[in-house]
Amino acid sequence: MNKKIVQTGLEREIYRSAKEYHDSTKVMDKMKHTLPYITNLGFAIELYIKCMNVTTETLPNNPASKNLVSSVSIPAGGGVVIDRIGNMKIHTRLKKDTHSLIKMFQKHEEPLKLNAINEYRECFKSDLIVDLETVGSPFSYWRYHFENEHSHTGFALLEKLADFFEMFANKQNMKITLVPVEAE
Repeated sequence: MNKKIVQTGLEREIYRSAKEYHDSTKVMDKMKHTLPYITNLGFAIELYIKCMNVTTETLPNNPASKNLVSSVSIPAGGGVVIDRIGNMKIHTRLKKDTHSLIKMFQKHEEPLKLNAINEYRECFKSDLIVDLETVGSPFSYWRYHFENEHSHTGFALLEKLADFFEMFANKQNMKITLVPVEAE
């Protein structure tokens, strides 16, 4: 009987995307490009939170190159090409129903949340839940800032959260199991 590999936990492709958005803010002049800066930080934090709660299924009888999730390239004329190939399926538990950082974080399993809360308190002498509630949904809020009456989001808190989740997510592991697959 064939078996598929099922991995749960950290998904590196999503983590790399989060890191790209996060790294992009490090080359922006936040005083000249305030809205993209805050929006990209907010989106990076979302992806860091999301990447820690993923299930990936791969059929092991495929050659390694066929199990790639995606290939991203930049053609000579500019733009971006993303090719999805292989028999890998990614299932994120945190679906697109919210951009609220606290709601996304609260959907994680208790051990992961407690570890994050304790590590954040140890690193920053601050409460992770309160900080996530304070920043709300920066990605969606600042993307559509012109629809909002009034708001304030400090750079320092978003930067601290992005740096924390980059570090915390990177330390998470995947749990790997083999699952029987019905013959097709």
